Parts: sequence; C-alpha cells; structure tokens
Amino acid sequence: MKKSLLISFFIMICLSGCGKIELNNAAIPTAFGTDFKDNRIVIATQIAKPVSPGTSAGNGPQFSVISASGRTFSEASRNTSLSFAAVPLWSQVQVSLMSDTMAKRGIADQIDFLIRNRFVRKSNTLVVTKNTTPQQVLSIVAYLETYTGMAIMKLIKNQESQLGIYTQTDLYEFLQKLSEPGIEPVVPMITIQKNGRDKQLLLQDTAVFKGSKMIGSLNETESRGYSLLNPGKKTLGLFLVSSPPNPEQKVTLEISSLQSKVRPMIQDQNIKMLIELSIDGNFYEQSGTENLFTPKVYKMIEKAAEQELKRQMTLAIVKAQSLNSDIFGWGKLVYKKDPHLWQQVEEDWDALFPSIPYEIKVDFTLRRSYLTDKSVVLR
Repeated sequence: MKKSLLISFFIMICLSGCGKIELNNAAIPTAFGTDFKDNRIVIATQIAKPVSPGTSAGNGPQFSVISASGRTFSEASRNTSLSFAAVPLWSQVQVSLMSDTMAKRGIADQIDFLIRNRFVRKSNTLVVTKNTTPQQVLSIVAYLETYTGMAIMKLIKNQESQLGIYTQTDLYEFLQKLSEPGIEPVVPMITIQKNGRDKQLLLQDTAVFKGSKMIGSLNETESRGYSLLNPGKKTLGLFLVSSPPNPEQKVTLEISSLQSKVRPMIQDQNIKMLIELSIDGNFYEQSGTENLFTPKVYKMIEKAAEQELKRQMTLAIVKAQSLNSDIFGWGKLVYKKDPHLWQQVEEDWDALFPSIPYEIKVDFTLRRSYLTDKSVVLR
C-alpha cells in the first residue's frame, strides 16, 4: 500500500509543472509551414476548428489558417499568440511545409529550431511548396479530406505504392542525412493547380538538397529513377513501355516486388558504382488489341521494361551528378566498404562525385497478367 502511494505521488509530481496546458486553452494544429518574406520568417499554421458534441460541422472549411512573422523561428512561433488566443499543441502536427524560397535560402535556422523543440515530432512528413507559399497550400480545401495536412500525407503515401514516383521523407530521416557524411536529403514538392474554378493539390518534382540548402530538383521521371535507386524504400507502382508489335501503342506494367543492390567497386583507389536490380512485374494494361501473350513477345516486353527502368535511373544519376549532390549515398557506401579510403577521399568527394562511373544491371521478369491474357476485340 505504501509503495502504491509513493508511485502515485511520484507520477503526480512528474505530470505537474510549467508544461501543463489547460484543455480549454488548447488548439489542434494539423500542419504548419515556413516561408521567408521581407527579411522575416513567416510561419503559417492550419488549426482544426473545434466542434461541440451533438452539433453539425457545417459545409465550410473545418480549419483556419493563421500566420505570424518574426526575426527567428521561435519569435514567429510565439507571435502567433498575438492574434490567436489558444495554445497550439505542436505535438499534433504531422506535416511540415517549407517554401522553395525558404529552402533555397537555407534552412539551418529552421533545423536548429526543430531539433531543440521538444514538442515537434521527428516523424513529421516534410514537403517543399513549389511556386507557392505554405499559407496558400494550407488554405486549399482538399477533396474528401477535412484537413490539408492529412490530404498531403495521403497523396504521398498512396502514389508511393501505386505509382512509385515520389519518396516520403520525414524529419528524422532528413536530419539523419544532414548529419551523416556521404549522403544528401531529398524532399517531395507540392504545388497548386487549377481544375476549372477549383484549386487542388498536385505533387510535382523532388527538391534536391546539398547540406541545408535546396540546389535544384528532380522532375517526375528522375524522381522515379531516384526511388528505384533508393534501397531503403519499397518502390512499387506502374510504368509504361512501347508495345513490341506497334511502338506507337503502350503497355502498362506494374512492379510487384523489387530487390536492389548498390555497391562500390574499388580498385587501386578508383571507385565505380555497380547497381543491380531484380524486379518482378505484372502485365497491367495494353492500349492495342494485338496478342502479346507469346513467349517471344513476353521476352521483348521484359527487355523493354529493363531498358525503360535503366533509362529512368540514368536520368536521376545524371541530374544528381550535374547538381553535385550525392542523394544516393554513394559516399556513405564507400565509407562502409573501405573506411580508410573514405578518409582519403572525403574532403574531395564534391570534386569526385560528379564523375563517378556507374553500371546499371536490371533483370525484369513478368509474372502474371491478372484476369485475362487477351485483349477484347470490339466490333
């Protein structure tokens, strides 16, 4: 009994203190973003509107977007309270946005703020806004989603499994790559497009960083090539190849499983990267009516798939080397294989990476064609 009382007393002490926030004074932020304008840091926050039990939420947006600026991130964050009475619970944020203007300027100050802030989750999904501001993005009412932040998360996760183009990056992974030598981070980008009178979110391009600065971007094809070269991610999704009997028509293939190996080949301090992929895929769709399900045509489709995937990866490598950003972590792989050699080349890696030779080998195998092996011929 005495032991239970002591434990209860200890828990009460730990739960009390200056960090306590009254529930009636709290607000739930779903996402926030940072921008740089007029030499000041701007923070925009999407706040969920409270709904009383038994009342209707109404037809309007179920959130408000508030913004504040300051000379530092902490000052901008605290200036939010000058126009907003409640206290945001930052631990509820799941998506963090940064404008491309902010990313190109450098986000070292923001990283320092995020590392020190104990309320910010390191599992936050990071996104860079393209040709727009976080405030404009967070003001979009997304289809079938109550909050914009949740819509962005679902966009990234769903396309990653269905298309395999853009790779999700959270704050922990971003910080880890910034702190490790021989690897640079990337972050998916989002923009706003018009759909008639409405505006909607669109994933478009991947921001490439060198240190804490964004120095360029990968387009859609290059982004898919990056995802194929990233052995830490499970890349699936669809891609197109030309139909062997009629190159003007297309065949849609689906990646069902992928195994990749990327390793440095070192000889006399000369480094070459060997990239090997073993991929199983499915026949998903064809635009013509030719019979493609013969052993000969199957082999031709597999060969076309290997060439297309190799092309995508090559484009990603060429872009990364032109930007001189080791987003694939080749330097990290060199360190793991030969730490002594890495000590010799680490300081010169910026000069070496753009000209590192590589060889790509792809083995693609078609496994199935779903419910039919023939296209329907219409009268």
